[in-house]
Amino acid sequence: MKYVITVMLFLFISTAGASDDAVKNVYLDTGIGLTIKQIEPSRILPHAYYDQAMASIASVYLNSEILAKRRIGYLNSERSILYSMVCYKQRKNFEEVTIGGVVVHKHKSWSFNAEVAEEMFADKLLLVLEVLAKLPSSQSLQPKVGNDLR
Repeated sequence: MKYVITVMLFLFISTAGASDDAVKNVYLDTGIGLTIKQIEPSRILPHAYYDQAMASIASVYLNSEILAKRRIGYLNSERSILYSMVCYKQRKNFEEVTIGGVVVHKHKSWSFNAEVAEEMFADKLLLVLEVLAKLPSSQSLQPKVGNDLR
């Protein structure tokens, strides 16, 4: 029962309020896709995402490995763009790293997700953070293939 509730919470937070019109694919420098979804803002974000991810990743992926985690971080000097993030491998010998989290700015929220090769993880993580820092000033989140927030 705990497993079912955890998975349901994970799916709820990752898709809460998202519609197809609020999804954007951003392609990083080597064609790696970063999916950004505008979601309903909530007072419990970004802490709820972090808590839920840390609780569910280990139960969904029994041999997972957490490579990086951040309960709360700031993407600008005014501390108005908050984020939380968890980076993990589904299995310790898996070569793909999932970078996922949420961003909150004033009355807007986004979830994000990217899959990167482990050897490119550090570089791509920095690129993801750069893109996320520009989200509030982005004109829209209308999905356009190859469109970039930069």
